Amino acid sequence: MKYKIIILNLLIVLAISGCNLRQGKVIYNNTEKLEGRKLSSESIKQGQMKLITPNSIGQLRNKLRGIENLSLNNRIAVYASLGERSSGGFQIKIKEIRKKDDNLIVTVKAVGPSPNQAVIQMITYPYDIVELSLKEKEIKKVFFLTPAEDKLKMININ
Repeated sequence: MKYKIIILNLLIVLAISGCNLRQGKVIYNNTEKLEGRKLSSESIKQGQMKLITPNSIGQLRNKLRGIENLSLNNRIAVYASLGERSSGGFQIKIKEIRKKDDNLIVTVKAVGPSPNQAVIQMITYPYDIVELSLKEKEIKKVFFLTPAEDKLKMININ
């Protein structure tokens, strides 16, 4: 009877760990610490998260901040922004990118100013871009997650 319980527990642990989206090979890792108040998933979703390809960069060049001079040369880039914010102190970073089969799993962390932090009062547009040595045809889906694995967005690539 004890063996059945142990085997059942092992199967449950394996099933839960198998559902983890953070599988695959790490192809980018940013260890930089972000200081500030953690932003909610809903607050992060107000921004933009995109996969920029050589085919899409022309359409996006005037729509996304920071990509005006981006040159991909048969590569792709992952873009994450918080959109327009009313003050300084907001930051967003692409912390990790994993590749599993033809999927990218992008972990994004965002913080806002701490309650007692003095910040500049002006409109800001925090963003982060990571260029990858991958081709567009290698990717079918991109998943954007928080470090707590809250799903922010999923993009299907044609």
